Amino acid sequence: MERFRRIVVLILVVITPAACCGFAVWLPIHLNNLRLKSFAANLYHYPLPPDSSVLDQRAELRKVGNGNNCFYEPQQSMISALPREAIEQYYEDVMLPRVSFETQWNAVYDSQTMTEIRLEFDESQSNDTTSFFTLILFDVGLDVTLDIRCH
Repeated sequence: MERFRRIVVLILVVITPAACCGFAVWLPIHLNNLRLKSFAANLYHYPLPPDSSVLDQRAELRKVGNGNNCFYEPQQSMISALPREAIEQYYEDVMLPRVSFETQWNAVYDSQTMTEIRLEFDESQSNDTTSFFTLILFDVGLDVTLDIRCH
């Protein structure tokens, strides 16, 4: 019986607080990872131009500078048989949803709910018949809860 009491005390005094602290650290990180995944899906599921294919997809959440914010940046590297001008025209005026952070932050952004796709071409690999390029979405999360990566 004494051994059982010691196990119960150990659970109540050590394990339960450690589990609660671990959950408090894990939950905000998990929520921001879900936001990043949802934000990246907007880019990854956008229809591809004709004669194009995806080479790589990656998404990053990172802290830059001071303050409580995180930068959300999904990227998609692609190859296409289209010339650069056709690709630029295809993605011109394409707007995708931002990371959602309530109406309190709308004044910070030029557009309340949408952001544009940025294109970067790799001229060192591109030629007359093939274009290598990367699509980039970018947004700043200001309401990052208690995610330790953003403080």
